[in-house]
Amino acid sequence: MKVLSVIFLLAITYSVFHVTFSELPPAQECAPLKFQGISSEAWNCIKSKLTGMDFTISPGNSGEISKADTAGDFNFDPGQRTLALTIKRHASSCATLARALTEGIDACRDFEVIRLVQRSAGAETWRIDAPNIKQPETPYRQIRLRRGDIVTVTAGGCVQHGGFGKTWSLYVDPRKQNPTPDFYGQIRLPGMTSFIRIKDLLSSGGEYQVRSDASGDMFLKLGFSDFRHTDNGYWGRLGDDGYDNQCSGIGNAWVEIKIVHPR
Repeated sequence: MKVLSVIFLLAITYSVFHVTFSELPPAQECAPLKFQGISSEAWNCIKSKLTGMDFTISPGNSGEISKADTAGDFNFDPGQRTLALTIKRHASSCATLARALTEGIDACRDFEVIRLVQRSAGAETWRIDAPNIKQPETPYRQIRLRRGDIVTVTAGGCVQHGGFGKTWSLYVDPRKQNPTPDFYGQIRLPGMTSFIRIKDLLSSGGEYQVRSDASGDMFLKLGFSDFRHTDNGYWGRLGDDGYDNQCSGIGNAWVEIKIVHPR
């Protein structure tokens, strides 16, 4: 009887484990990851980042990307400035892979978009999405102004200022937990002797008139106050809404400039 009991128990155990392991689903293909605004320079940076993450990448603009038990395909289109990446075999979860790959790619990615929103007789409106915050100041020479122009500025959104912990914050008026250096957007318009906080301009209505004696650079400049700019950008957003969730539901930073040319 003991022998039969042991055989019966072994049979049940085998059955349970056989069903358990045989019914485990194979690793499924992850949803494609698609990135816009990828220049050739950004693509070279991305390849370097992925290589640093121990991935092997096929030469050229398309092919296979692989690492141990992970493999997939990529396609970089320099004309459209897009990168598509699909993981087809993996030992980790799709969510974990997507986060690691996105953070690596976003650290190199060109986010900034400058466009003329509207132009009419005597007025024009420009919008800058994801302004460059990886350097102290950035000139926007296509956004030119004249003496006497009336400029109305609006701005908002969030940025990645780098560092440790929760590192996303509001671009215009960030909230912080500790008395660390401020990270905030700045602006300089013709006639201004130096950069000022965008927050200060907005607090006075966001309007500015270019002085009649303004000279020098007659175009918009944006700045970003930080003690180190190299780790700034728009990367690593997954799971980080900043201190006090200040960036929850808020997209990347933006600035809009409306210019009225007096007749």
